[in-house]
Amino acid sequence: MGSGRGQTRRVLAPWKQKSELHEFCKGGGKYPSRRHKNPDGSIGGWVADSAKVEKTAWVEHDATVSGKARVLDRAKIAGNAGIYDDAKVYGNAVVYGHAQVFGGAVVGDNAEVYDEAKITGSVFVHGKGIVCGTTYLASEEVTEWGITGKNNGFPSADIVEDGEPGEYEEPPMESV
Repeated sequence: MGSGRGQTRRVLAPWKQKSELHEFCKGGGKYPSRRHKNPDGSIGGWVADSAKVEKTAWVEHDATVSGKARVLDRAKIAGNAGIYDDAKVYGNAVVYGHAQVFGGAVVGDNAEVYDEAKITGSVFVHGKGIVCGTTYLASEEVTEWGITGKNNGFPSADIVEDGEPGEYEEPPMESV
């Protein structure tokens, strides 16, 4: 074979290389994954082989997509955000910061999920919906308004209409 002098070795781009095992969350096991190639040609974040990210979508370097999650159209996953399980992000939606979209949650159109927000279950954020702060949602539909979480983020939150803070009166607690 020789000493390798004068020979060039072709190195494949990360998204063309064989899958390698990547740990998506500490202690959660390692799964076959590759780096995503973003539309501008930059090296993106880790995407599990079981997940689907379209070529037109963005997954920034430290963001991850795993499970059977789908990132479609021109959606963007940025920062340290994670999309996993059966979650779907589509359209021009953006998920960033340390936000997590998982379970069967869907984020679409021009919606944004960011900061430490976590959405799961049957949550559907679309239109110009915004979910941010420390909000945790498991069964809501968010359109044209947002929930900015405080503390654990359950419905004691500020409502934002068209980007302007609004007033929100908490519903009375049911007697147990």
